[in-house]
Amino acid sequence: MRLPLAVTLLLVAGCASTPAPRSAGLQSDCARRICFHAQLLETEVPRLRVRLTIPDAALPAGTSTHADTLQYPFWAEAFRGASGYVDFVHQDAKDFTESSTRSEGMRTLNYEVTLDHASKGPRHGLDEVPHRTANGWLLVGRAFIPIIKISGALQPSLAAELHLDTGKLPLTTLAGEPVSGARIGSIADLAHALYYVGPHASLRVEHGATTVHVLSASFTQQQLQPLATLVKNTLAQAEQVLGPAPKRSRLLIYDSQPLGFAGGVIGDDITLMSSTPPDASGLSAMGAVVVHELSHLWLKADAPWLSEGFNTYLEMVLGLQLDAASPKRTARALLRLHSKFQAHAQSAEPLAKSQGLRAYSAGAVAAFCLDTRLRRHGSSVLQTLRSALHGDGEGTTVQRYFDSVQAVSPKHAQYLRQLINQEQPIDMQACLREAGFQLTSEPYDGYTLRALVVDVLKITGFSPQRAEIFRTKPDSIFEIGDVIVSVDGAAIDLIPQIDLVVAKAKPGSRVPVVVQRKGVTTTLQLPIPTLGPKARQSHQDLQLQYAPDAAAALLSP
Repeated sequence: MRLPLAVTLLLVAGCASTPAPRSAGLQSDCARRICFHAQLLETEVPRLRVRLTIPDAALPAGTSTHADTLQYPFWAEAFRGASGYVDFVHQDAKDFTESSTRSEGMRTLNYEVTLDHASKGPRHGLDEVPHRTANGWLLVGRAFIPIIKISGALQPSLAAELHLDTGKLPLTTLAGEPVSGARIGSIADLAHALYYVGPHASLRVEHGATTVHVLSASFTQQQLQPLATLVKNTLAQAEQVLGPAPKRSRLLIYDSQPLGFAGGVIGDDITLMSSTPPDASGLSAMGAVVVHELSHLWLKADAPWLSEGFNTYLEMVLGLQLDAASPKRTARALLRLHSKFQAHAQSAEPLAKSQGLRAYSAGAVAAFCLDTRLRRHGSSVLQTLRSALHGDGEGTTVQRYFDSVQAVSPKHAQYLRQLINQEQPIDMQACLREAGFQLTSEPYDGYTLRALVVDVLKITGFSPQRAEIFRTKPDSIFEIGDVIVSVDGAAIDLIPQIDLVVAKAKPGSRVPVVVQRKGVTTTLQLPIPTLGPKARQSHQDLQLQYAPDAAAALLSP
């Protein structure tokens, strides 16, 4: 969840005259609702021109009509080159203020939002900010719709409507109720929603009371079919273990980007981005993201270790179940989780206070360790999550989850408190042994991570989620966007795993590397350099025996 970043925008009195369109249901009524009139402008720096009208009749009874009473916080977002969404908001554009007029009982604000968010380096992913698609735009409501504050208190439930003029480009959104070109709902409904502008392929997926509209401007309807299959299977499997699917319709947008992949939930909508077409596997790199984001339709919480960490574990378990994974595949998934965990295990911060990627990986490890003990008691993490969920997509809280575990066994609730509050990293290897897996660990002389990345692979940036290259040195054999599949015949999931293979190679030799490059499988030859002793470091090669019984237990509800 992003925190609101307050900015006070001055208002001028005015009026809005919007004819009520014909509709069998709700009617547009800007005399009684807060109204946003936004126009998409394809200028040198594309922007949205917005007129916000606030009639006194839309505010709670007794609200002061003084301008200082109202504030307009825009939701914060972590950027490398901006402090938040508010940095893109510009008040009172000269070519638009002339349309403002004065009238009693109505306040009007004119502002523009430049749509160059992607160039400012959003830290949480391109999927969560406005950006161009192959045929138009993906607009995120919270980039141009503020949440109104009255005397310092947020008012997200105020009734509002949005009129979005996209010219000749079609608009698709499920935010609020459609009314002849407008969308009506609460301000929060409109702010936390996606607006997909431009032609696109689409598929409709239905499961129980849930409808998912799968859209893409980058891929064809035929290319989207595997994704639709994965969505339907995931909804069915998650419903089996977590309870009925939420009764809602939602958008799932899957678009191409040249680098990496990303996924996020905005309100009820899901946005996914990848350099490759979708597939139907729950364990593929992008398939895991799909499962993760769909699982959020059930699991939301008030702490990252629970909302993201336990959901990462749920993503892994559901993916294994969906793909009917073998014990060997299960062991590999656990080793992959262990590798991610090790990459962020150096922090002495308790899991309860963790943010970012550490909350994902360490939270998933905590879920696995707790699951191991709960299963010996006749329960499981999935069962305790199901008991803790409010239902209909409302998620849970840390307190409710602790109460659910406490109801099974007070000692397991205490064990969970210990896991999330201890300063030292969780001992995942001990949890693996407790689950019935047999571990072997052999020391070997490998490279430091810096030497592996900069001096051997000659790259300067890579994905922490899969073996994808983000940045390269001029003399690297890799290209930006390459995804490493195997090195010298050994399957690779993450960049640090390459060390075990290349550390054994002789300096001056070449090692075959299979990559996916722009959708084509290519074999490269990686030269092994001669490096000094400072580039070397002792590592442990951890292996799991496949343990069919332990794997079967993990995959059972």
